[in-house]
Amino acid sequence: MIADAPIVLSVYDRDGTCTFSEGRAFERLGITPSERVGRSYAELRGDLREAAADFRRLLAGEDLSAKRPVGQLVFDVHYRPLVDPEGGVVGAISVAVDVTDLNRVERDRRQLLGQLVTAQEEEERRRVAGDLHDDAIQSLTAARMHLSVLGHQLDRIGEGAATARPALDHARDNLEQGLAAARSFLFDLRPPLLDGAGLEPALRQQLAKLAERTGWKTEVAWLLQERLDRDLETVVFRVAQEALANAARHADATTVWLRAERDGPDVVLEVVDDGVGFDPPAARERAAATGHLGLRSMAERIQAAGGSLEISSGPGHGTRVVLRLAA
Repeated sequence: MIADAPIVLSVYDRDGTCTFSEGRAFERLGITPSERVGRSYAELRGDLREAAADFRRLLAGEDLSAKRPVGQLVFDVHYRPLVDPEGGVVGAISVAVDVTDLNRVERDRRQLLGQLVTAQEEEERRRVAGDLHDDAIQSLTAARMHLSVLGHQLDRIGEGAATARPALDHARDNLEQGLAAARSFLFDLRPPLLDGAGLEPALRQQLAKLAERTGWKTEVAWLLQERLDRDLETVVFRVAQEALANAARHADATTVWLRAERDGPDVVLEVVDDGVGFDPPAARERAAATGHLGLRSMAERIQAAGGSLEISSGPGHGTRVVLRLAA
């Protein structure tokens, strides 16, 4: 049975000498099981100092695991103490599984994800550019026209002084609206913090701007200890950004919570508000009918990255958006 399994199984005595080895994965290694028997654990590992320390840990009863390259191949290796019937450690056993193809698939998936994120970011830039033209540019253009009128009025200050002040005030209002919109759109295009400092600071900045704009209370529980892959950070940021934007537009909340943590191999991020809530199926139907596909685009981003998105809500019960992604 062991000989037919796609593994390399090896047994070592307390001195670290290989006493048994078998498995179908030998076909890819270019050696036979008998060539492995009689060689030491450290020799087969190839890193003598670390191997000696690891073998002592095995004899002390500790389990070990690692991914080990062998030429062009990659093996996922698990080491266990070998225990006799009386509970004493008499050696060690290792099981190595060839994961070369899985690594290749994961590498290809990451490359495709990078291409997808690049395409999505380009689409986001086009969208923001359109918003910038429709909102900020129109306001700034109107302001320029009012300033032009004001100039003509000031040329005839004697007869036009009475109308100069309203035109000036109107121009100032348009300029302030346009500049505020331009700053907001440029910030949404891609916050510098996302590339420089990472996902957590970028999302905290989003929450701070939300609190400033709405007066809501915001709370963050960030339990991740490390940064994610850059493409994954972009996906998570965009989905969380859309969730916060939806809350700002529709929730009428008082508090928004954001939580990020590990759950086994997955990263889980939650955005929760205590607002008015909504009926998700009905909202998806309305979005499909009107062309507003925010919820759908959020789910598609996550699914393309190999993750999942769950949105739970109900009238009067707030909204919870849960993003889960292997990282």
